[in-house]
Amino acid sequence: MKRRTISAALTSAPAAWVRGVDNARRTSPASPRPWPIGIRPTPLTFDDQCASEARRQVEEIRQELSRTRRRLRNFQLDMVTTLVAAVEAKDLHAGRHSANVAFYADRLIRPFRLSVRQVDVIRTAAILHDVGKIGIPDAILTKPGPLSPDEWQVVKQHPLTGAAILRSAACLQRELPMVLHHHEWYEGGGYPDGLCGEKIPFGARILQVADAIDAMFSPRSYKCSYSVDRVCSELLHGRGVQFDPVVADVAVSWLNRSPGEVTAPPPARKFQTMQHRR
Repeated sequence: MKRRTISAALTSAPAAWVRGVDNARRTSPASPRPWPIGIRPTPLTFDDQCASEARRQVEEIRQELSRTRRRLRNFQLDMVTTLVAAVEAKDLHAGRHSANVAFYADRLIRPFRLSVRQVDVIRTAAILHDVGKIGIPDAILTKPGPLSPDEWQVVKQHPLTGAAILRSAACLQRELPMVLHHHEWYEGGGYPDGLCGEKIPFGARILQVADAIDAMFSPRSYKCSYSVDRVCSELLHGRGVQFDPVVADVAVSWLNRSPGEVTAPPPARKFQTMQHRR
């Protein structure tokens, strides 16, 4: 009797052990089956390996091209910014004008929820908007009094000159229309092309208001700096005539809400553009 019991236990033990291991494999989260029973991965063929390597090399080339475009954009932006600095060095009153316009443009575009790239383009255009003044003779650019009609015609050429400069910079083409049209009036009385309304690029309409704000806040030999109340009054007066009414309303709202940002500006505002890979 005892021998039969021992023999049965020895016979059933391996089967129970196998069942226990199989149950543990099915229930353990640490060792799931990598694929269903009867299905095994197909080894990569030579063609598959070549295709995978080709995709890897294409991705590396794409990334290197992106880095090259970014370096080229930085180089071209530095060159044009140097021209802007040369213009502002000739005119003591314009020493911070481009940086100030970029600051005001940054505040004006916030409610419009633009993409990061669109914001970067408008900021960069703000920095470069007066680069065409490099072509204005010093006698006109730094003249302390009012300009004659002929001198004013020379000044009005600076958006065209600026656009011509940017046209040779392949990585600054998105900024070019804003630089060209930042003196267009909403009702059509601006220059150089007399565009009106929605035909004026949105970024140029932002720059028109930002440029006017800095001009009004900046003291000149022929005028004092305007107060916040007077700047708001001028913006409302030009609403729908010189300025896009929506942008003018945004500007007035911001100035009334945060007057300290313009009455006590930092000594030097500098914006670093985000250098997108284009």
